[in-house]
Parts: sequence; C-alpha cells; structure tokens
Amino acid sequence: MPEQIFNKTVLRSYRGPASELMTLKDEQGYRYIGIRFYEQYSHHPMLVDSLDGVIDLLKGMRPRGLVPLMDFDADAGAFLYGTGDCVSIAELIRQCFDRNIKPGVRAGIELLLRGAEIIRMAIDISQEEGIYSHGGLTPWRMLLSKDGQVKIIGYAIPQIEMLVFRD
Repeated sequence: MPEQIFNKTVLRSYRGPASELMTLKDEQGYRYIGIRFYEQYSHHPMLVDSLDGVIDLLKGMRPRGLVPLMDFDADAGAFLYGTGDCVSIAELIRQCFDRNIKPGVRAGIELLLRGAEIIRMAIDISQEEGIYSHGGLTPWRMLLSKDGQVKIIGYAIPQIEMLVFRD
C-alpha cells in the first residue's frame, strides 16, 4: 500500500539536506507538495517552538506566488501546501544536470527576480505580524509550475540543518 500523509497518497519524494519533498495526491487527483523533516530535525525546538503562534498567519498569507500553509503535523515535522502540479528548482537542476542541459543565465535571473518579488510581498505582510525572517529559502522551497509560474513554499520555516551545523 502506498505511503499516506495528511490523508493523501505519496506519489514520489525527493531528498533534500534536512527534509524530503513529497508530491502528494488526494482522492480527487489534486496535487500537493509536502515538506517532511528527517527525524533528527523534526523535533528541533526552532522548528516546533519558533512556529508557535504563527501557524495561523502562515495559513492565511496570500501574496501572489507564496503558497499558504494548509496543514502542519508537529509530531511528524511535516508541512502541507496546495501547490497543484509543480517541481522544485532543486529537482529541475538535477534533471538538467542528468540530461546534460545547461539552463541559460537569463532563465536563472528571471527565476531569482520572480522569487525576490514574492519574498518582498511576503515580508511586507509578515513583519506586521512579527515574523522577521523568510526562513530557509532554498531550491527545495522554490517551485515551478507547468505553466511557468514561480511558487514558494515553506515561508518562515527555519533552515534547521544550518542551525544544527552551527551548534
């Protein structure tokens, strides 16, 4: 039987430095992306305690391109986002490398520009609520939809692996 999380079926997963990205599907066929931190990070105080009181804000944030948090499972260290059919930039880079494709500089600059616009809008909203960090903005948290739209997940979730490395 396929793995289930958030009452959705895990279609595939992609390993990152501290968490795995999971493509999930519900019974109606809608796709989601989940972030599930590895066990050694999933109960880190910065992951659990620092999000106390801001989960509801993260569920309600709606700047264009920032995917709001749908659900959070503190016991599993997992986050759910209703993204539709997307691929992470980390996966896209790996696919290009595996196929010996070299994306152009312009594509990279446009991606960064769109990502920066999304983060700027999110920061404008979140600072009013006391969130002063975008968290761990990494290629695993930047997504590209099939129609070319840049989406960001995991806003304000700390980059736990860096905190553990620092400690």
